[in-house]
Amino acid sequence: MSRSGWMRGRAPLLSVTMAAMVHPYLRSLAPHRLRVFSSRGRPLHLDAKRKPPMPASSASYHVAASWLGWELEEMVQDPIFPGFYYLDVEPQHGADCYRYADEQLEYGSEFQIVQDADWSLVIHPLQEQADISCDPAGPDSRGHGLNWFVSNDGLPAFRIELLAGANMQVAVRYEYETYVLSGCETDETGRDKVVQARFEAMEEAACQGRWQDVLFSLTSLQKWGPRPSAKTLGLGIKACTSSQSTDVWQQAMLLLDQMWAAEQPGASPSRQDYASLVQLCRCAGLEKAAVQLESEVAHWGSDEVQFQIVPGFIWNRQVRMLGGIVQNSMSWTLGTPIPAASQPAWILPCTDRAAIEIAQQQQKWEEAGWRVLACEPGLVETLDDKAKLFEYAQRLGICSYMPQRYTSVEGAAYPCMLKPASGQYGEGARIVNGSEDVRCVVGVDCVSIGADWVLQELIPGEYEFSTSLLVWHGQILDSVTMKYQYDGMEYIWPHVREISKELCEVPAKHLQIMAKFLTGYSGICNFNYKRRPDGRLLDNQVLARPCIFEVNPRIGADLAGDVPKPRARAFFDQLAQIGFKKESSQTCVSEVGAICGRLTFVGPTRLCGSIAVL
Repeated sequence: MSRSGWMRGRAPLLSVTMAAMVHPYLRSLAPHRLRVFSSRGRPLHLDAKRKPPMPASSASYHVAASWLGWELEEMVQDPIFPGFYYLDVEPQHGADCYRYADEQLEYGSEFQIVQDADWSLVIHPLQEQADISCDPAGPDSRGHGLNWFVSNDGLPAFRIELLAGANMQVAVRYEYETYVLSGCETDETGRDKVVQARFEAMEEAACQGRWQDVLFSLTSLQKWGPRPSAKTLGLGIKACTSSQSTDVWQQAMLLLDQMWAAEQPGASPSRQDYASLVQLCRCAGLEKAAVQLESEVAHWGSDEVQFQIVPGFIWNRQVRMLGGIVQNSMSWTLGTPIPAASQPAWILPCTDRAAIEIAQQQQKWEEAGWRVLACEPGLVETLDDKAKLFEYAQRLGICSYMPQRYTSVEGAAYPCMLKPASGQYGEGARIVNGSEDVRCVVGVDCVSIGADWVLQELIPGEYEFSTSLLVWHGQILDSVTMKYQYDGMEYIWPHVREISKELCEVPAKHLQIMAKFLTGYSGICNFNYKRRPDGRLLDNQVLARPCIFEVNPRIGADLAGDVPKPRARAFFDQLAQIGFKKESSQTCVSEVGAICGRLTFVGPTRLCGSIAVL
């Protein structure tokens, strides 16, 4: 039984404890934590047409199952959608039934559904120990021995669902599973009807001010599916405005975060959603939070999108405040087909793997209507790979601006930094205090460090710098640097507390050093480094030289979220105003450099001057 179609689990919208505080129905679920197992990673779709069920208002439904000793356990009626019933089931070890499937012995459990606790009204499959995709019969009196079989193969908790009505549907849905009906040719249509009906019921409840019911229903959707859209989550914020509680703003803030993470192209919170949140914050006496929300919306602007950051939905909220010219809302992921551009816009990677893939497929992106600022894939891979980067610096004679690298486990001066050669945002990096620590990570028989890992000098210091560069054919056209202070001298970001951050100037000498790494490079890149004294004095001050940890051939989190918005907007404006197309460019690099040199800042937000748009 394959589970290859499973999606990665996602955290519920609201915690069980929090949901229990806002709605008494959740507490009623405690008696329904049951034991069952299943062999399918997909829901069950059953279309019972033989005998219509009783109206939802006058019927009750129970699950009869082997793990209950065939006693009845009543299903819970959804507070928002009266015709919708469910029973949450939590697996336990062991099985009480078995069957032969595909000539193999399979252990599990069985169940059927009984209407009004009346054994003459049983909803059941048409055969014994049926797979969960089998069509149903009933409700009728012929259900004895006709049960659905769910296999004990370690699946997580799941839910049995029933949509009552003339066209009854039954589903088995696994925790965090995407809402996909199966078992018939019209799954998509059936699904849409159910989703639309639930949304309309929730919308009506929101208009009635039933905020507790709406939040409870959203909690259920987030856990069991279908995952609520930004529009559906917005109903929760709308409902919260009807509450007299001064604490409900916290629930609304959680909903706002989920709206930004809804992962739907073009879907994001509306101005009305923010206005509702501002109202809630002010009612709770949180004037500072209300002002921050108003300021966020004020930055949105209405400009057309000129830059699309991929993969999507990582920084969409942050870059949205750049006035609308930058978005991170396209549902493209690595290895999937390149989407056609709805309008000419620059495609900009925010992960190292995306940077490599875009460089490798630059022509295809351009054919799809995108503007690409990239260079040879080999150079991108060299900058991304920390082992190759050090070797590259050695060939250029500039490895003194990097931490010392150790190839021998025993010959290193500990403590050291050990990190994967290819990785991002601190993943896999750790501080090691001796050779045994290294061997615990890379292997007990390790004597030397191979190409997959980098063992390097640990540079202490509470201050760290991140410089974002706009580069074309090795020439730096713009730079912006953030200085961060952390609460430790030896740490690995992001596992450290940030004390402060500020925009700062980068010395021209440091830019010259960075430029040596970027010969032939085109794109946006990011240097992470610390500064350490180099022993020289200037005006009675000790000069510092950069110690570069890594060069990221992509946009960094500092540019997306930490750089003051006017300065970040100016950074992107410069690329937008250059607006060249590689295949038709007639301007040499020096001419573009001269053009960019004539750009001057007018206030903190815009650029002006002579510029060529090719």
